[in-house]
Amino acid sequence: MTNMSLKYTINLFCLLVTCQAWFSSTYAADTTALARPENVRVESVNADCVLRWSPGSRSQTVEYAVQYNDEAVQNWMDVEGCSPTAATHCNITSIRIFSFYITYSLRVRAQHANLTSAWAQAPDFTAVTQTRLGPPNVSLSGLPNFLTVKITDPSPNIKLLDNVEYRLLYWEENAEPKEEFFEEGSAVTLENLKAGVKYCVQVNYLLYTTHHVPSDPVCTVIPESEDETAFRNALAAALVVILLGLTAIVCLVFGFKKQDRIKALLQAPIRLPDHILQFFSQEDFAQVPLSSASTPSKEDVDITMVTDQAASEEEQGEEDQLIFPYGRTLEDSSPVSSTSQLSPPSPL
Repeated sequence: MTNMSLKYTINLFCLLVTCQAWFSSTYAADTTALARPENVRVESVNADCVLRWSPGSRSQTVEYAVQYNDEAVQNWMDVEGCSPTAATHCNITSIRIFSFYITYSLRVRAQHANLTSAWAQAPDFTAVTQTRLGPPNVSLSGLPNFLTVKITDPSPNIKLLDNVEYRLLYWEENAEPKEEFFEEGSAVTLENLKAGVKYCVQVNYLLYTTHHVPSDPVCTVIPESEDETAFRNALAAALVVILLGLTAIVCLVFGFKKQDRIKALLQAPIRLPDHILQFFSQEDFAQVPLSSASTPSKEDVDITMVTDQAASEEEQGEEDQLIFPYGRTLEDSSPVSSTSQLSPPSPL
């Protein structure tokens, strides 16, 4: 009986040990069943520092815990607002005492219920040397001989950085740029600029880093002063008057020298109306003798001859005329008979 009890006790003990080992191995496997995050890195643009990561290869619904430590404390602490978080990013500027000049170590892990993944750590990060600044927002306001450059930061966190400088380039169109440096400020005035000339401006940040992005060039034309505008308008008006006067003089001289040709060009050609030309071109009209109004020829003229007798009779109030028929000459005519003398008209 005693041997059987001992044997039973030993078997029970072995069973308990086996169960404990099985439960221990199962629990240990379950606690590391979650995949740890991948591609953990810090992205910093304009002093906004964000830790980003990618989920593990397994598609589980999990939350993440983010921790940090710095070179001064050397203790891992949770980042407020990111432990836990369902997002795959965390703004580390939410750290209670965040400094752009301290080097931070950051790590993240997945967790679900009582399960967690292994920690995934990002490379050490120092904001002041690793943040990428720019481009700043630039606007221009031109005045006579002056140019005001207004600069606006793309993020308010840039004001938290010490020793931020601005590098300003400005140049005339198609000319070499000039360079100026100034500390943080909202506006800069460029003086002694040429009126009526186009100027371009470009600005970028300088802060212990080469990761700066310049703004796009912005251009404007410097306006003229009121006196310069008035003088230019008066000069233009005087030139117009002089040109008009010279043009008028040239036209008068040319017109005087070429007046005959100008008259000939301006005078309309004399031409009979078509219906009159058609009338004179008819065949019947061509056979009609010329009227007395046309130029007479030697053969067609009617000759009227006044004799001495007719002249003497004219003194007495009578008039004799010798009229020769059409087409006869004086040599061919016979002596005028007494019947050819014209008698005075009978009284009515």
